[in-house]
Amino acid sequence: MVAGRGFAEDPLVKLAISFALAQSTKLSVLEERTRVLGRQLSRLPVYLAETGDVPVSEKQIMKHMGTLFQSMSAVNLLGRVLDTPDSITSAPDNIGSLYKSVYEYLEVLQRVHLLNDRFSVMQELLDILRVHVQKSYYSRLEYAVMWLVGVCAVVAMGQLVALFFWEPPWQPPESSQG
Repeated sequence: MVAGRGFAEDPLVKLAISFALAQSTKLSVLEERTRVLGRQLSRLPVYLAETGDVPVSEKQIMKHMGTLFQSMSAVNLLGRVLDTPDSITSAPDNIGSLYKSVYEYLEVLQRVHLLNDRFSVMQELLDILRVHVQKSYYSRLEYAVMWLVGVCAVVAMGQLVALFFWEPPWQPPESSQG
């Protein structure tokens, strides 16, 4: 698009380009946060594949999920990355089309879709890990309960033996009268 000098000096032109650049920049920050989280999570499937276990607690997994949901909400709910600003909507058509051209050139919509795909993959991974850690915890809990039931059974057997076969030394033996 070639524009004359007067067009480039128009504040609405600068505003349209600035809005598109700002949305792209905001999205870049969110993309970097997602990359950092992705790097942190990338080793976990390797551990799971090699050892069948993961070296993180449920609390750490939930922290990662919180970080992921913060990024997801920033992109999809709060960030207004996909929204066209009101000042652009109310501006003349050429300003709106300029904004859309810059917005499309910066591939904001495609980048948002890519981020959402990454969010989905990370969310699936964290869900799998959370279920795995919870099952491991419940398995240990089951073993503890079984151990306690076993101890109770041994104590109950001891009580039965004492009830039927043990005579306290302070009681005289029962004598048969006849």
